[in-house]
Amino acid sequence: MKGARALLNGYLGQGFQSDNPERMKGGGTQYLAISTNGDRIQLDPSVRSLFRPAIAHLRRCGLNPTTNVVWNQGAVPMLRRETYVPCMFERAYAPPNVRELDWARDWQMVIEAASMKSEFPGVMKDWGFSGLIPRSLVCRPGDTVDIPQDMDSVWFKRTVETTGGINVEGPVGRADLDATVRRFQRRDEAFQVQEHVPGDDYSNQYFAEFDGTLRFLATTEQVVINGHHAGNETSSDNWGPLTHAIAQKLVALGLRGFFGIDFRVNGLTGRVTEFNLRVNGSSVPEYLRVQFGFDKVFLIRETQVNPRLSLTQALDRLKNTGHELDSTGGAVAYLWGWFKTGRTLGIAIYGDDARARYDEVSRILLAA
Repeated sequence: MKGARALLNGYLGQGFQSDNPERMKGGGTQYLAISTNGDRIQLDPSVRSLFRPAIAHLRRCGLNPTTNVVWNQGAVPMLRRETYVPCMFERAYAPPNVRELDWARDWQMVIEAASMKSEFPGVMKDWGFSGLIPRSLVCRPGDTVDIPQDMDSVWFKRTVETTGGINVEGPVGRADLDATVRRFQRRDEAFQVQEHVPGDDYSNQYFAEFDGTLRFLATTEQVVINGHHAGNETSSDNWGPLTHAIAQKLVALGLRGFFGIDFRVNGLTGRVTEFNLRVNGSSVPEYLRVQFGFDKVFLIRETQVNPRLSLTQALDRLKNTGHELDSTGGAVAYLWGWFKTGRTLGIAIYGDDARARYDEVSRILLAA
C-alpha cells in the first residue's frame, strides 16, 4: 500500500509532545515492520544496538524489512520515485527538496486546519458533519468559559497530543467543572470541552496512499488495563461507514499516510469524537494484519520485559516457546524502540485466542 520505495520517518515528535525524548525517538521503530526491500527508514542512533536482533525477529515472522537505514530522524532529501510516510507531516522534518511542492503544502495545510482538538468542532461544522459529533466548545486563552447547564458531564481535551501523559480528562461532573476549567486555563492554551455521551470507544483506521487512494484498515476497540488505554484489538463490528465520508474529505484536502477517526457507540448510535491525523497505536499492527490476511489482531503497546533480558534473549523466548508468528498466527514484536529505556515491547498477536495467547506471551517475557 505504501508503494515499492518509501522513505519512512516515524519520529513521534511529529504530532506529539513529551517530556521524555526517548519516547519520541524510539516510537518510529515500528515502521521497520512495514518496510520492505527498496525502502529507506529513518531511525535514531540510540536504537542502533537493537537493530540486528529486531530485524532477525521480523524476518522469522515472514517479513522482509529494509536494511537501508538513515540514522537520523531529521529532514533528509527524498530520492526519485520515493513516497513519504512520516508519523505525521510536519514541515520541519519533511524532506527539504519537496516542501514547496503542491502535495506537501496541501498535506501541511490539512494538518494545520484539522489536527488540533481546538479545531475539530469548527471543521466538522464547515464540512457539514456537525450532526455527527457530541456538543463541543472551544475555549481559548482569555475566554470566559460558559458550559451550558444541561451539559451534566463533559470531557476536557488538550489541543496538543502528548505521549506518556494525559491529553484528556473525563467524564467530569458539575461538581468538578470549575476546578477543571481553572486547571486547563493555567496552561494558557486552547482546549476543547465535549459533552459526554454514553457508549464504548472505537476507532476507524486508515492509510491514504501517496496517489490519494484511501484504504480502510479496520474498526478497532480500546483495550483498557487498570483504567489505562493500553492497546487495541480488531472489532468484529465494521463501523467504517460512520466515518468514511470524513476520511474521504481529509484525503481530498491532501492528507496522506496513516490516520484514525475516533468515535463512541451506544447501541445503533455512533458519535465522532476526534481525529488522529498521524500514525495511531494500532496503525502498524492493523496494516500488517491486512498484509498477513488474518481476521483480527490484539495488541498491547508496552508489554513489560524482565529487565535482566537483552532484546535478543527476549525475542528468543518468543521463538523457543513457539509463540513467534507463523502462518497460523502468533506474536510480532512490532515496537522495540522503548526497550532500552522502558524495558517494554509493543506486542501484536494474530490468529485465534489472541487475548489468551497474549497473556501467556506476557508471562514468558516477564519470567525470571
